Amino acid sequence: EELHALQRTVEAATAGADAVKARSQPSGVLAVEGGIQGENYRTGGEARFVQGSLVAEFNVWDGRQRRSQWQQATLERRRAELQLADTRQQLELQVRQAADELQAAAAGFRAAERRAEAAAQAFQLVRQREREGLANQLTLLDGRDALTRAELSRTLALHQVLMSAAVLDRA
Repeated sequence: EELHALQRTVEAATAGADAVKARSQPSGVLAVEGGIQGENYRTGGEARFVQGSLVAEFNVWDGRQRRSQWQQATLERRRAELQLADTRQQLELQVRQAADELQAAAAGFRAAERRAEAAAQAFQLVRQREREGLANQLTLLDGRDALTRAELSRTLALHQVLMSAAVLDRA
């Protein structure tokens, strides 16, 4: 949307510069009129008339006013082009940053997933030891707490991946 609007701004500025330049060229107008004349409206050959005129206009000297207007219009067009290029670069940077954030979030999710798997395995070992009477209740609760924290961390990492994917999609 932004690029489309800025492209239209560049086109409008170009058209403005062309219009100013065209005003400095000589112009000519040809006019032809026809009708009837007289006090009584008659349609005979004596009442008809045709009139033509050719008008040419050119500016000998205007105190460099048109040149100044053309330079200003050209500068406006150049400003619009630079703004368009700047916006393109900003959008490209935004896309690259969003892609990098998505990669980092995906790497963080993979690490959180490995931690959750390791915590699940450790909890299974503690649980088995508790069943055999080799571990106390406190050790079992500590293992369960570590597993819950690892699963929560994995869920938060997945949330970050999905948020980063949405930001990339929007960019």
